[in-house]
Amino acid sequence: MSTERDLEQKLKRLMFFRLVFTSILLGSTVVLQLNENVSLLAPPLLLLYGLIVSIFILSFFYLIV
Repeated sequence: MSTERDLEQKLKRLMFFRLVFTSILLGSTVVLQLNENVSLLAPPLLLLYGLIVSIFILSFFYLIV
């Protein structure tokens, strides 16, 4: 049986991997968009930037709480 501490550690590890996985996916999307010679401030890229930042903020918040 897992103790509460073990479950908490597993949850933190899962949140870390979620953060890494989403960073790779969304970051690669931004890189692919940059290859299209689009402005860095194009609306689709701004949406992706916001999504990346919100995922980071929420993940760090969940790690703290």
